[in-house]
Amino acid sequence: MALTIAVFCYSVYNNFMININLIIYLEQLKIIYLQKI
Repeated sequence: MALTIAVFCYSVYNNFMININLIIYLEQLKIIYLQKI
């Protein structure tokens, strides 16, 4: 049971980190795009 919870928390944490990186990446693209105009 504890192992299942640990795996679940780990996958949630990984998804969270991936989402944060994606948001940062999109923000940087938006800044670059706005600077070109």
